[in-house]
Amino acid sequence: MNIKSHALHHIAANYIAGKNLNIKIKGNKLQTECFNSLLEVSKQLKICLDNQSDIDKTQKLIEQKKELTQNFQNLTGITWYL
Repeated sequence: MNIKSHALHHIAANYIAGKNLNIKIKGNKLQTECFNSLLEVSKQLKICLDNQSDIDKTQKLIEQKKELTQNFQNLTGITWYL
């Protein structure tokens, strides 16, 4: 994992864990929009799992996360580990 990928994953993990961040990520519009969506769905999924929400909601979030992960990897070339 290169330094940019490592830093990006570190930022993402902190955000998903609920920490407030004031960071600007550089990239083209499609990349940043996809990254933001991926972070939001990942955070929602974590909350859903922590609260042991219903299985249908959890499954929907998992499917959204899989799709966004694939889109993110295709747009950036960065393998998503979270």
